[in-house]
Amino acid sequence: ETGCMLWPAALLLSAWVVAHAEEFDDRHLLELGAGVGLTGLVAATHSSAKSVTLTDSCPPTLHNLRENAEQLGSDFSPRVSVKRLDWNAVGGENGAWRDEQLLRADVVLAADVVYDPDILPALVRTLRVILDESAAAAQRTDQQDVRALVASERRSDSTWRCFEEQLAQHGLRQHDLSVEARAIAASSVFFIPPTSLERMVLVELTTSR
Repeated sequence: ETGCMLWPAALLLSAWVVAHAEEFDDRHLLELGAGVGLTGLVAATHSSAKSVTLTDSCPPTLHNLRENAEQLGSDFSPRVSVKRLDWNAVGGENGAWRDEQLLRADVVLAADVVYDPDILPALVRTLRVILDESAAAAQRTDQQDVRALVASERRSDSTWRCFEEQLAQHGLRQHDLSVEARAIAASSVFFIPPTSLERMVLVELTTSR
């Protein structure tokens, strides 16, 4: 089960979260495709986030996620929740899907979710819906826009191009943070093999206005 494995991009994003912990204070965080939940759990323990919601879709992964979250103890666990989220159910034609807890996210975190071209339309549509709905729910004016941080090991140029095409199609802007992220990870406690580190990408996504 791939969702119960720790992937290198989660280490990169965790290192970024630790280095920029103050940016997550008093924010609602949502992790997509959380897997073992490392990045979200690091955010819960290293920042003063209001809430951290870990999501995935596979039952064994969700079971493992809940067990990992419970290990945090009473100091942190009240702010952490685990929920099932099927990207294919978000933004569909009938528009039936709605989850108020997920649609209040200030920051969306996602690590190693850009690996299969077939899932990218649903992933990017989910990102766009959550960013749009979260911003509308908060009625942000002069406040910082909601954003997503997506970390990935760029194993295939064609897959990454497909991801960028989906971002453009859904009106999401990307800001490349990869150089800084790799430098932070290289000097952090999160060891990433050099062959993986050199392929690491971190992008910040916001909606085009």
